[in-house]
Amino acid sequence: MSTNIQLVSLRCSKCSQPLSADKNGIFLYCAVCGEGFEIVRHQEVVPLPVYFARRGNSNQEFAAFWAFDATLELTKRDAKGGFFSSPKGLVQLFEKRHGLRFYVPAINKDLDSKEPVALQLTYEQPELEYLHPQKKFPAVEITQEDAKKIADYLLITSEIEQKDTLRTLEYRLVLQNPMLIAIAL
Repeated sequence: MSTNIQLVSLRCSKCSQPLSADKNGIFLYCAVCGEGFEIVRHQEVVPLPVYFARRGNSNQEFAAFWAFDATLELTKRDAKGGFFSSPKGLVQLFEKRHGLRFYVPAINKDLDSKEPVALQLTYEQPELEYLHPQKKFPAVEITQEDAKKIADYLLITSEIEQKDTLRTLEYRLVLQNPMLIAIAL
C-alpha cells in the first residue's frame, strides 16, 4: 500500500526561518521577522498581515482578533418602535462614519461571552498603540472565511440589541484588507 503523503518543512518566505504553527493548524507565525501566514483551502500557505497592539496602558495577555476595513450598504431596515431609537447599533455607526475597522474574534471563547470583546472593539473604534512583533502569536481558532460569517452575526446581534423591534434588515457588509491583530486588552 502506498500513499502520497509528503512532509514539507515550513519556512518563512521573507527570512527563510522555520515557522511555528498553532495547535489548530490554520495560522503560522515567524517569530524571527513577525510575518504571518494563513493555511487555506488545499493546505495553501498565504501571507497575512499580523500586528501586535495594546489598548490604552494595558499589559495583559494578548488576544487575537481578525480585523477588516468594512463598509455597509444598507438596503432596508424596518423596525417597530422607531428607526434607530438607540445609538448602540453598528448600522447607525456605519451611517455616521461610512467605514469602520470591524473586529472579529480569532478564538471561540469570545463568542461565548454575553458581550464579545470584538463587538466592543468595533463599537469603540479604539486608537491602538502598535508594538514590535513578539516571539509568539496567540492562538487562532477561526479561519478568515469563518470570521467573515461571524462579522455578519455580530452586525445582526448589534441590531437585535436595539430598543426597537427589528423586522427586516437587508444589507451587504463589505470586508476588505484582512489582518490579524494580537491586542493586549
